[in-house]
Amino acid sequence: MRSNQAILGYANSNDTHWLCGGSLISENFVLTAAHCIYSRYGNISIVKLGLHQINETNAFVQGFAVKNAYQHPEYNPLQNYHDIALIELDHPAKLTEGVKPACLHTSKELPKNSFTATGWGATELYGNNSNILQKINLSYVSYNNCASFYKGQKKLPDGLVDDWQICADGGGAKADTCQGDSGGPIQLLRDEKDVLHTIVGVTSVGIKCAIVPAIYTRISYYVPWIESIVWPN
Repeated sequence: MRSNQAILGYANSNDTHWLCGGSLISENFVLTAAHCIYSRYGNISIVKLGLHQINETNAFVQGFAVKNAYQHPEYNPLQNYHDIALIELDHPAKLTEGVKPACLHTSKELPKNSFTATGWGATELYGNNSNILQKINLSYVSYNNCASFYKGQKKLPDGLVDDWQICADGGGAKADTCQGDSGGPIQLLRDEKDVLHTIVGVTSVGIKCAIVPAIYTRISYYVPWIESIVWPN
């Protein structure tokens, strides 16, 4: 699962701080959540690809600076809508067995109920981030079964918006994305032989971890905006 997974962070004089996940979608661009780009701790300035374990060094690992960051124009940091962003790398990624871009799901209809989520986030509520890339299976939760959990949320004044957002949970298992997984993908395996994936959502927001279904930004709605930046011609 290391093929399209990116880790995003910033560096200060003392250390590197990893904040979010992302997904390589072309040689030059990584897809992530808008709320990951800027933080009170520091702005995203470093991207790594090809990692399985943080700080490992091997032939797959590639490091980048951030050339440009594009938050969706309708994103408002006071709300959890349009939580999607693109990071332009300072040089093209070298595509290898361990670094491959993912495809984007273009239809609102989801072809399967089961997704895979990946990230280096915490494995329990308020826990520490993982040093090793984690993978879990998630199940789609319908709008009708999810919307009630998010009524009255200050950062979701219009509630859950089905066109823009997807809900998923462990499908009966205690599994979920958690803090530190933001910006990472939920995806489907498109080609098992070549290990190619299709991203259906970007990890966005939840209420605690593994308590209620989490919300993911629905990729299909944003494909025209993504294409206008990544593939303008």
